[in-house]
Parts: sequence; C-alpha cells; structure tokens
Amino acid sequence: MSDPTEQQVAAAARAIWDCSFDPSESASEDWEAYIPHARAALRAAAPRQPEGWMDIETAPKGVSVLVSRPPHPFYPRVSVDKFTNVGIDMCWAHSHRDHQPTHWQPLPEPAGVGETPDQERKP
Repeated sequence: MSDPTEQQVAAAARAIWDCSFDPSESASEDWEAYIPHARAALRAAAPRQPEGWMDIETAPKGVSVLVSRPPHPFYPRVSVDKFTNVGIDMCWAHSHRDHQPTHWQPLPEPAGVGETPDQERKP
C-alpha cells in the first residue's frame, strides 16, 4: 500500500475542517490541525492487498503473480506465472498442464531507484 500524497492529506484535512466548523468563526489555518486525522483516514480507506498465499481461483487474470504448486521432481514449487490466453485456451502460461498452481501471491514491489542493498527500506 502506498501512502497518500501530501496534497491528498491536505485536501482531506481541509474537507474535514470545512465539514466541522463555520469557516467564518475560525482562522483559515485551523484545518492544519486535522492533518494527522486526515492521513490516518486516508490510509485506513486505501485498498489493502491480502497477505499470504491465496487460493488460485482468486488470482487476477492477465497479471504476473507469484504461484505455488505441489512438490514435483522436475518443476519449481514457486515461480512467476500469468493466467492468460495461450492459443485458444486460457491457462497459466508457464505451468505444465499436469502441474497447475494451487495458490498465488502478488509480486513484491521492485527495489527503489538508486537504493543500495544496505539502505533501510520504509515499510
């Protein structure tokens, strides 16, 4: 989940203030007191991605995801795959027909531009 931008937070804080008070009764800067509340509200309202392995039936179509399959001597247990059109059929593009994935997860966010491995990443 990405954090709301400062512009979004400021707009939400102003909207909270406008709905709460008569603007003619308070100083125009009073809305800034609502910034922490606006930030918390926007974070709470943001769509969240479920965590952990999810049933393969819930996987998005046409998007690369991390998939998990039952153990097999020749095929990887976890890999990146995409449910897509292959010829005339919809199927997992990189999975053998006898060894289909059972669970999926979204791919992690890519590393930041210019970030070095020893830099601490923000949650």
